[in-house]
Amino acid sequence: MQNGKDALTSLLNRRYLPVVLKHEVTLAIEYDLPLTVAIIDIDFFKEINDKWGHMVGDRAIKHVADLLSDNIRSSDYLFRYGGEEFLLVLVETRAAEAFPLLERLRKKIGQLAFNVGGDTQIPITASIGFAAHTGHPDYNLLLRDADNALYAAKREGRNCVKMHKGGG
Repeated sequence: MQNGKDALTSLLNRRYLPVVLKHEVTLAIEYDLPLTVAIIDIDFFKEINDKWGHMVGDRAIKHVADLLSDNIRSSDYLFRYGGEEFLLVLVETRAAEAFPLLERLRKKIGQLAFNVGGDTQIPITASIGFAAHTGHPDYNLLLRDADNALYAAKREGRNCVKMHKGGG
């Protein structure tokens, strides 16, 4: 992880996230712009690693990263947030606009027919939680709200998109 890029995916890495979020939250407050943050988690990723090995797991992460990169606007930011998690900063985007985009991304991930060798394909699905900026200057609250929404998606059975209901 050098220069703010993740070695596997070439996405921005988590260390660069505070720089981006501080900047985007400041712009959102100063110019009264909407801002949405989403966390995308590959469902049951540990099982992929356990059954097929870390090389297959890494390929799955790279496939999802490429799909996400190819399906977002150039003005948005995409991070590898953790092992099998991605974080998407949707600039100038309200929650009502974010939901259909995130649902479309979830469906595209679900359509990935990930080949692990021969005729063997494994399904990949994702849970997505998102939150809209509420005007508070602390970007950590936005991350917390998106994370809480992600856990709500997981509690509801995974492979779905959930919005944080606390505001925005």
